[in-house]
Amino acid sequence: MGFNINPQYNLPGTIDKNQNRKDKTYQDSSTWPTYQQDYKDFLEYLLNDKSHKVIVRVYDGELLFLLGKKKWNIPKRHVSVDLTQKFLQPFKDNVLKCDKFCAHLTIMPSGSMHNLYNQTFGNKKIDYPTEFLYAIVINKWIFKNFKNQIGLIGGYHKIKVIKELMKRKEYRDYLGIDYFTDYVEVPEKYGCDNPEKLEESLKEQLSKSDPNTKIYLFGIGICKMVVANKFKDFYPATYIDIGGTMSGLAGFLSVTRPYAANWMNYRLRNYNYSKVDPIDMGDNENITYLD
Repeated sequence: MGFNINPQYNLPGTIDKNQNRKDKTYQDSSTWPTYQQDYKDFLEYLLNDKSHKVIVRVYDGELLFLLGKKKWNIPKRHVSVDLTQKFLQPFKDNVLKCDKFCAHLTIMPSGSMHNLYNQTFGNKKIDYPTEFLYAIVINKWIFKNFKNQIGLIGGYHKIKVIKELMKRKEYRDYLGIDYFTDYVEVPEKYGCDNPEKLEESLKEQLSKSDPNTKIYLFGIGICKMVVANKFKDFYPATYIDIGGTMSGLAGFLSVTRPYAANWMNYRLRNYNYSKVDPIDMGDNENITYLD
């Protein structure tokens, strides 16, 4: 990788080749000195805290969006309407109402994303590093400890792919589960455009949840900011924002994504993936094809 990896920020069952590890925050052990213990505490929190809760993550896309900047994939994937202050305010208000607030260490004072984060959320402290949310999926801890008690909230086409993959034993064995209890869908594109319609749809779907569902993993892009805090009112559970790792469940997680270098992307050989957002997949990825 061309730079030193500080082992303090490694997590069990994962390999990290993400460029964030070059950032001063990840090179410096004092950025988050209790990283390893806090990861263990996070796992204990999920296992033993019986309250219904929403754990959300924010990063560059969310920060730019809240600042009214249509950059990168924001206008292509997330929103097609004008980002007026009136439109944006409910997104910021509601994301701050989530129970736990996470981001990458680069938002810390010495990090490359600190100024952008500070412009958006001021000095708000994060509860956990976002990597914790990715790791429990990538190392499959969440599937082992909540086997057959997990539902998914994701984009329509990704959910469709995951349903098909779950029909294959090799994929189920890789995750270590027999089934997901529920599948909740949001629009694949422009989920932010109509917050009222989005909330109504999610409320209707979540209200029909399997009573065995204890955990919902969600990866629905920027639109989560306006509605995620209400999830536990629609159905009582723990909701964990796994971001782009949801794409990994659908077979599209790059080795350069945080902590994802050893994730295996399962693909269906004869499936039409034209409507599935491939995010940032490169040419040299971990892919296994299934019939």
